[in-house]
Amino acid sequence: MSTHAHSLAGAAALTTVLMLGALSGCGKTDTPATLLAEAKQFQQQGDHVSALIQLKNAVAKNPTDPEARLALGETYNKLGDAVSAEKEVRKAMELGMAPERTLPELLLAQLFQGQFQKVIDATADKAYTADVKVVSQRGAAFYQLGKRAEAAEAFERALKLDPGYPVALMGLANIAMANEDKAAAARYVDLAVTNNPKDIQSWLFKGDFERAQGNPAAALAAYDQVLALDPDSASGHLQKAYLLIAERRYDEAAVSLAAARKNAPKNLMVSYASAMLDFTRGKHAAALDSLQHVLRVAPDHMPSVLLAGAVQFTLKSLPQAEQHLKKYHEAHPESDYARKLLASTRIAAGDPKGAIAVLAPVVGASQDAQLLAIAGKAYTDHREFGKATELLERASALDPKKAQLRTALGLSKLEQGEEARALSELELASTLDQTTSHAGTTLAMTALRLNQFDKALAALAPLEARAPGDPMIQNLKGLALLGKKDQAAARAAFEKALSLHPDFFPAVDNLARLDMQAKNLDATRQRYEAFLAKYPNNVDALTALGAMAVAQHRLAEAGTLLERAGAVDPAAVGPAIVLAGHYVRMGAADKALILMRKLLVANPDNPAVLDQLGQLQVATGDNGSAMETFTKLTVAAPQSAEAHFRLGSAHAAMNNLPSASASLKRALVLQPNYLDAQLALASAHLRQQQFNDALGVARSMQKQHPKLPVGYVSEADVLLVQRNAMAAIPLYDKAFSLGNNAELLIKLYEALRIVGKTKEADARVQQWRAANPDDVKVPGYLGEQYIANKKYQLAITEFEAILKKAPAYPSALNNLAVAYELAGDARALPTAELAFKALPGSAAVSDTLGWLLVQKGDLARGLPLLRDASARLPGVPEIRLHLAKALIQARDKDAARKELDVLVEKHKQFPQGEEARGLLKQL
Repeated sequence: MSTHAHSLAGAAALTTVLMLGALSGCGKTDTPATLLAEAKQFQQQGDHVSALIQLKNAVAKNPTDPEARLALGETYNKLGDAVSAEKEVRKAMELGMAPERTLPELLLAQLFQGQFQKVIDATADKAYTADVKVVSQRGAAFYQLGKRAEAAEAFERALKLDPGYPVALMGLANIAMANEDKAAAARYVDLAVTNNPKDIQSWLFKGDFERAQGNPAAALAAYDQVLALDPDSASGHLQKAYLLIAERRYDEAAVSLAAARKNAPKNLMVSYASAMLDFTRGKHAAALDSLQHVLRVAPDHMPSVLLAGAVQFTLKSLPQAEQHLKKYHEAHPESDYARKLLASTRIAAGDPKGAIAVLAPVVGASQDAQLLAIAGKAYTDHREFGKATELLERASALDPKKAQLRTALGLSKLEQGEEARALSELELASTLDQTTSHAGTTLAMTALRLNQFDKALAALAPLEARAPGDPMIQNLKGLALLGKKDQAAARAAFEKALSLHPDFFPAVDNLARLDMQAKNLDATRQRYEAFLAKYPNNVDALTALGAMAVAQHRLAEAGTLLERAGAVDPAAVGPAIVLAGHYVRMGAADKALILMRKLLVANPDNPAVLDQLGQLQVATGDNGSAMETFTKLTVAAPQSAEAHFRLGSAHAAMNNLPSASASLKRALVLQPNYLDAQLALASAHLRQQQFNDALGVARSMQKQHPKLPVGYVSEADVLLVQRNAMAAIPLYDKAFSLGNNAELLIKLYEALRIVGKTKEADARVQQWRAANPDDVKVPGYLGEQYIANKKYQLAITEFEAILKKAPAYPSALNNLAVAYELAGDARALPTAELAFKALPGSAAVSDTLGWLLVQKGDLARGLPLLRDASARLPGVPEIRLHLAKALIQARDKDAARKELDVLVEKHKQFPQGEEARGLLKQL
């Protein structure tokens, strides 16, 4: 928050409203005389709380006494409880009290509540133009609505009625300040206290004025004069507390606030000031409680709205912070503080585009280094590095000794590929930053990223001396030593980090990786398990152990661990994406899809979530939804080459090949050596029979990356389409020699068989299988090919072999069930049951089991499974055909016709297309 709690135009205007209470007359009544007389005595002594008690007793004895009601309303106004004040004054009016008695107090209560237009409407009658209090209240209302000319006219009229009237003088001072005429404002303030030396509100106003002028000593003297006149003045204690907070005299401020609260327990401004004090002292939860109390009663009290946004931002409650700060920014677009805080909130929430939008109107002419730095961060996150660098350079020029700005500028330079300039800026930042480790650790991490391990160690040395108990510094030191191939020293550094903080998982993870490099997998697993025994809800450890279980084909255990990680923090993006990947590997893409849709609700604009969801939609055949998701991804991350690649791939899947080419070319503009985009673009050219363009992209990849297989594969694919398999074979062979993986072997195998080299193809496969006995991809591919070629026994052999290696592997169980079915083997149904037990959420497995059950006549079990499978994988025509045939068996012709209509309309060509059209004709 600003060191000045209120500006004169804000707080002093509020004081103008507050001081009106002192000028309302105290009515005298006959009954109950004693109570009213005692209340009046208490008020004269400044003890409004005791007066309130006596007046409540008077009203209780005679509820129809208008004088008692009015006096009670006056007292409520003095104590800052405007709602109760209005209620009592209106009762006095209902009991027949004359308007000239009740109106000033009613107007005061309405001013307190911000009902300024009501005040203006109520004072429009010329009958009130001779009442100095009413005329001044009318001026205050005009001022609060920003109508300075009308306000000045009203205050001048009041001074004609009473030349020393303090409310009018203070009102004119406010107007002078708003017009930036400080000299005139000072004259009006001095006139107010000179003409009214015992008037509390005039001294309060002078205190506010001096505070706004940066004269804290003079302001404190004015507030002390208020308290000398009335030791129980809630306003005096409150304004003194504001000043003491600004001066960081927190204990004294707390004493003043306690006094204010004692005398005005319902005054909302006391709650606001308490929130300000708690916020400045780091007591954020207490600050939020006080602010919620204020905002429940006065939801449009803008200082509380702003402070609530700052508190929620500090508490990382970003949606709530956004709500408050957006409301304040819309009401006060001139506030750079609110603008910067709103932009920072959006950056923290992963919305750099929104941050840019709020900063754009002012960033061009701004001389605020902090604002420019925030804008630079927003553009960096939006991957507009040129603009980010420009803004950060401007910020650094304004504040050249700010280490944080130098750090941000260095990182921006790094993203632009200017490695030497980046390191230079980071080294300067590290030199400037002698109080924290931030700049130094950033330099060390950057040096590690650039494989400059000695520079990383040099950056860490002073940090280690300055912060010997920081485990992160030891962890970075271990990584640098590991880069220098000194594993023993690296292990010692990681162990030291762990000894400093036993719950520091990065050190555990690095030690586990060292164990893994030493091929001591048992030690790796035991290290993770030991850590989880101490910290069972550590998401990173659960995820790491789950990933290890996946790699070792312990699939059930992997699922349990990864689901535990997701249960600990359902909104965490990283663990959920790993779990989704596990589901996909288990053949349960539909289950992964459900998980990512839930995650998107918590992270609606997160690029990683959008990316994973879109990929899953592609995997489940829902290419139309994938295209929509990837379009959102390019909006969320417009400078991401990967985002445009994903969108291009989705267009290609929808056969929108010109659009696919455009998106892929955009990706390559952003990242010219992006291999996946090059490969996809070559494929798009190929599908459009743009053979020369496809070959050009393929050969470009070969030149750029001669040791990678993709360029050779791409050229071979073109030749294969051109029916030149013989020329494609050496290219596939070259690619396989470079990549040596199952996918490349399968391509080579297919090309060899096309040209009739079946024996050579089979021999290459046998060589691979002998060298890679644990591989399941090639056996799985062969099994599927055997099914397609109706060699069911050979397919059964392949899938049974896979299951010996991974007994609960769902896709193998599912495909084996299909092979058994086609071979007429009675083991089909029990095998499908096993697949369903292993992965009950898989649409493919549900389809296999459901279709087998329907064929056995068990519609009761089979039909719901097929409905579920089709709902999960609506883009797979075979599943929809099975459902339609089951519905025909169930004699639900309308539902069957609906499924077949969709099937024939959306899938013009698929293997069972003629069968589907024939069934539709029969219906």
